[in-house]
Amino acid sequence: MGRDIVRQESPEDPGKWSRLCYPGVISRVLTRKMGTEAIKGMLFNVSIPKKIHITTKSFAMMKNLRLLKIYSHLKSTSVREDNRVKLSKDFEFPSCELRYLYWQGYPLESLPSSFDAEDLVELDMRYSSLKQLWENDMLLEKLNTIRLSCSQHLIEIPDISISAPNLETLILDGCSSLLEVHTSIGKLSKLILLSLKNCKKLSSFPSIINMEALKILNLSGCSGLKKFPDIQGNMEHLLELYLASTAIEELPSSIGHLTGLVLLDLKRCKNLKSLPASICKLESLEYLFLSGCSKLENFPEMMEDMENLKELLLDGTSIEGLPLSIDRLKGLVLLNLRNCKNLASLPKGMCKLTSLETLIVSGCSLLNNLPRNLGSLQRLAQLHAEGTAITQPPDSIVLLRNLEVLVYPGRKILTPTSLGSLFSFWLLHRNSSNGIGLHLPSGFPIFRSFTNLDLSDCKLIEGAIPNDICSLISLKKLALSKNNFLSIPAGISELTNLKDLLIGQCQSLIEIPELPPSIRDRCTQLHGPFTRLIKCKHIARATKLLENIAFSIVFPGSEIPEWIWHQHVGPSIKIELPTDWYNDFLGFSLCSVLEHLPERIICRLNSDVFDYGDLKDFGHDFHGKCNNVGPEHVWLGYQPCSQLRLFEFNDPNDWNLVEISFEAAHRFSSSASNVVKKCGLKSRGYNVVERSSDSAGLNGSGMGPSSSGSSLRPANNPKLRRKPKRPQE
Repeated sequence: MGRDIVRQESPEDPGKWSRLCYPGVISRVLTRKMGTEAIKGMLFNVSIPKKIHITTKSFAMMKNLRLLKIYSHLKSTSVREDNRVKLSKDFEFPSCELRYLYWQGYPLESLPSSFDAEDLVELDMRYSSLKQLWENDMLLEKLNTIRLSCSQHLIEIPDISISAPNLETLILDGCSSLLEVHTSIGKLSKLILLSLKNCKKLSSFPSIINMEALKILNLSGCSGLKKFPDIQGNMEHLLELYLASTAIEELPSSIGHLTGLVLLDLKRCKNLKSLPASICKLESLEYLFLSGCSKLENFPEMMEDMENLKELLLDGTSIEGLPLSIDRLKGLVLLNLRNCKNLASLPKGMCKLTSLETLIVSGCSLLNNLPRNLGSLQRLAQLHAEGTAITQPPDSIVLLRNLEVLVYPGRKILTPTSLGSLFSFWLLHRNSSNGIGLHLPSGFPIFRSFTNLDLSDCKLIEGAIPNDICSLISLKKLALSKNNFLSIPAGISELTNLKDLLIGQCQSLIEIPELPPSIRDRCTQLHGPFTRLIKCKHIARATKLLENIAFSIVFPGSEIPEWIWHQHVGPSIKIELPTDWYNDFLGFSLCSVLEHLPERIICRLNSDVFDYGDLKDFGHDFHGKCNNVGPEHVWLGYQPCSQLRLFEFNDPNDWNLVEISFEAAHRFSSSASNVVKKCGLKSRGYNVVERSSDSAGLNGSGMGPSSSGSSLRPANNPKLRRKPKRPQE
């Protein structure tokens, strides 16, 4: 709407508009030299028109131009390579009225010697071809901001303290050829932000004399900078100092003068060997980042309290221990010691850090214990200790009532979806050659709020899981996969909120106790395979469980087991049913021989009365790599009667025959041909599994170790299509 109003000022002559923003119009005005005193603002997107050559005469009549913005939407690297604005070397800016000058990719090596913009407030020439800002002295008293980011040819900066004494923001990020900054920069008393990030050739920085207004100083990525200057004046307003990825070897003792400093970033200063004792005088410091300072061997003792320090990152350093005075960090919330390979112990004083919420010692391979009084850290919510030599947490860990995440010696981290509502407890094993399993702490009842317990791959043997696991009354998910125990504690039946039980690849498991109703009602969540369980003598204990559990396994082989009585060559099988077959119906045991592993097996059920269609979500997803599976494989699945719910639609006893078909599917195609070679259906006489069960048949399956397992999700009210019932003969 505003543009339409401007256009109405002189519809036929855009040179008389007060503001120009259409690239085509601007190009015409400049090339035809149509500009007038009416033009006050110009926003020129040069990524749209063809290359344009601009001369001094193009702007000659624009004596009231206050805002000039020439920019491009091209990628930053293309701005320099394909600069569409060409200027003659004697180009001069037309107006002394300029307040805002933004010229992305300015093509000349310096501003014109006659540049006269005493009212200029902001100068932005990022991605320019400037080698120097200006040649002669000039006075720009109103200049507030200079941005020359990524001007890769810029070599030096003039004495800005004279030219722009009121400068507040100077940003020179990515000026990779900049060798030095003028010594006068340390005298800019009104400068608030100074950023020279990634000026890789900058080898020195002048002494800081009178930068009393400075709040942010960023020298990160100045990889040639070996020394940080002495601080001689008052800099109590400096809040953030970034020195990451520089070559500095030490900080000056005068760093203690920065009494207002809140953040000090020294990440990846690989030559930094020590910190001055005066660092403890930074009474306002809240964030101290020393990550990746690989030569840093110690942290200084603190003679004064640093009660405002909230985060201390020492990960990837060479420190051998923390100072005994660590307890002076009374407000510390996060302590990161990840991959401190020389760290062998933690001081007792750590247990006085009553504000500590996150402790990370992951990868500290020499650390073999945690402080005995760890339980006094009442606010501790996260403890990460994988990759350490710790074999058992201290007994006091049960006192950590606010603990939400415990990553113990292991190889992976599982993160809860919501730490506020999902109170999680992760116990993960440490990969070691000694085969020693994890010892679980006593006192499980203290963790009554836990909803998620992961004990996967912890090398747990029989009896390693305390029977008082039943005290975890809020537990919803229990992962016990890849362990060596023979049975699951009977107390699991008391976990009335438990919905997910994962016991995949527990090759020694021979006994499953009675499970809580919440598991039986969600039969999909019992993850196999159950190879040892199916073969063992104790299968009778599991039979009641398996009545309502849908599951599937895959194992090497080319033949359907003998106990699958009804077999057929090809991807489908049809059988006749006896009278009243459904009265004792337990479920379908299905089997197929696969020529090679697809991504999924889909099963379909039809009868002479109903076209049931797909057994919804009943099949097998092959997620694993299956390196131990041969060229042919046998898939065995079980679908319980309770999930079919056939009785909701008609009397299944009216069925006279049933047909099951198998289809191998891939994610991006509907089916894969020539995969299912044989198929079969289990029955005790009439192709169904009956209520009397046939544990002997299961025991005689002759299956080898399974290579993969998958849960089978229940059908959710599958739609049935009625067919005309066959007349009785």
